[in-house]
Amino acid sequence: EARKAIVQTALKYLENLREEAEGDGALMRELAAAYGKIGAVRGHPLKSNLGDSKGALENYTQAVKLLENSALRDDEESQRLLASVYRDIGLIQRRQGEPQQALQSYTRSRNLAASVLERVPKSRETLQMMAELEGERGRALTELGDTDGAARAAEGAMRAAQALTNLDPGDWGHRMGLSTAYTALATAQIGAGRIADAANSYRNAVGLREKLASERPNDVSIQRNLLIAYGGLGDVLGFRTGDNLGDTEGAMTALNRSISIAERLHRADPADRRAQFDLASAYMRLGAVMVDAGSMDAGVAKLEQAYRLLETLRAADSANTLFRYNSMFVDRRIGEALVTTERRRREGIAQLERAAAEAGALMNGAQAPGARLNRLLSQLKLAELRAEAGDAAAAALADVLAREVIQYPSLLKAPWNRATTYAALGRVYGRVGRSKDAAEWLEKSVTAWRQLQAPAGLEIRRRKELAKVEEQLADVRVGVDRRRNSAR
Repeated sequence: EARKAIVQTALKYLENLREEAEGDGALMRELAAAYGKIGAVRGHPLKSNLGDSKGALENYTQAVKLLENSALRDDEESQRLLASVYRDIGLIQRRQGEPQQALQSYTRSRNLAASVLERVPKSRETLQMMAELEGERGRALTELGDTDGAARAAEGAMRAAQALTNLDPGDWGHRMGLSTAYTALATAQIGAGRIADAANSYRNAVGLREKLASERPNDVSIQRNLLIAYGGLGDVLGFRTGDNLGDTEGAMTALNRSISIAERLHRADPADRRAQFDLASAYMRLGAVMVDAGSMDAGVAKLEQAYRLLETLRAADSANTLFRYNSMFVDRRIGEALVTTERRRREGIAQLERAAAEAGALMNGAQAPGARLNRLLSQLKLAELRAEAGDAAAAALADVLAREVIQYPSLLKAPWNRATTYAALGRVYGRVGRSKDAAEWLEKSVTAWRQLQAPAGLEIRRRKELAKVEEQLADVRVGVDRRRNSAR
């Protein structure tokens, strides 16, 4: 509350100065910088903030209006400041689930920064901004499906970061920038399907950040960047469904390290929304990996911790679709785990239904691709449960989901998801007595499993899944043959 009061007082003071600043370039630049600082306090996603994304965007927009004044267009310092404001607007837009709008803001920022670098090629501040900006551009491009553009952006980030490090090899900020370039490169490599390369890039980032954290143990930004690097490493080692290296132990080690840092930062500032989200994300990842590894109770407990934090964040910032999306994802993962036990099956079904409904509500926005996939997976699990219970409605739901899979082929672009979804549809049809449809989808699953090139850590699991589906297909075919013979 104290920080909110200070922000409101500062805003009133700045409003009184705006009219006086007209035509005074130096004063307009100072006012713009002040609006930018207030925006950061209210909702900058990479800094301690009050969770007010809407208010932050309003303040950044006020800064843009001041800096785009004709009196400041040729001023190098103002152009660099304007570039940083557009970058910060993009950061919020991307985290609100608007990657296209974020990309536009990032592009404006990059063009301004590039213009400054043409005049001052060794500007350390601008090179730092360019390295961070290109990393963010790469992430937005990845979300938009432009893997080539993401790779180019990642390479640009590496060039800028390396230039900075060459200028000042011992500078901790430049070394942090280089580590950020590694994480951006990892994101691009994931988009290109180069998971092992991405893991190496994350390890390079972790190595740089561990050293920086040991040198500056009280620096919150370094500690946070370290936990992010560990989270990314955990993702590619074991969290990303079927799109990881199958190193469960390595993933748990990385994610536990991420959690220990996140818990410490959250204890230090319980009001920091960013720290709450970091902790929720870390719990979510570890919980999902634990459930997949068979540690059901412990994994669900971690997922439930994540859910409670995310619901608190949603209550404070309802416009943030990223909070809603992650809460929905956790709901689905908890539901999938609980329905495997008799004791909590009903509870699990309720969570799957809630996840499906929330995913449907998110399908008209920027989170649409992921939301559609999560709705499909939630409803498919519900269809399986209904088929097992002899519910005739399972067949109709399976028909809806089968049509959706056919209508949106990119929905299952991850080969592992494709193979498991085809198999699940086959099982539903098999249980409701539609053997022909069951055979069709199980055959598709067999083909998908055979074509899937799994990393060494997942190859044994791929073979087991293939053998299971082949056995199910054989059983279905036996049933079809019997019915044909009896019909004769």
